[in-house]
Amino acid sequence: MKFKYMVTSLILISIALIPLKSLKAKTLSEEGFNDYVSELKKEALAQGFTQSLIEESFAKVKFHKRAVAADRKQPEKVETLDTYLPKRVPGWKVKKARELFKEHHDILTKIGNDYAVQPRFIVALWGLETNFGKFTGGYNVVSALSTLAYEGRREVFFKKQLWAALTILEQGHISIENMKGSWAAPWGKTNLCLLHF
Repeated sequence: MKFKYMVTSLILISIALIPLKSLKAKTLSEEGFNDYVSELKKEALAQGFTQSLIEESFAKVKFHKRAVAADRKQPEKVETLDTYLPKRVPGWKVKKARELFKEHHDILTKIGNDYAVQPRFIVALWGLETNFGKFTGGYNVVSALSTLAYEGRREVFFKKQLWAALTILEQGHISIENMKGSWAAPWGKTNLCLLHF
């Protein structure tokens, strides 16, 4: 009993010592975002990226309020397979997946052999994540990542994603104009996490 009282007291004291300011959501502004992007550019340079790549990649960066709102309101609902499958895998999508599997069999087999991923799973992700490439998002990936890093709750994660995006651009896999994704910046036909490219 004495131990329980002591633990409870320590928890209450710890909570009381947390500054109230740290419990409030960060106030976001265009000016604050622009200052943050200036710092990101310096960090990118320190990471070894060239000045020209940095300037080109950040040239059209803007703050996306909608990305922040979407990130803060992600659903926490857990679904069972019985409720998930009918919504996400209707019959027409299964039919389309089978057609595309046959159509792209050779390249899927090569990718499967090269990366040890079964082709059927590649097609399944392709269908689930982007409806076979129809919905890949319209956000500039560098903008979305800069916005979400600035928001602050998962800054380290989004900065790592940003450095991965810059590496992909630096290696010439895609141009900045074509590097579009959803608000959280997954990218490509399967909504690839940039860190896993």
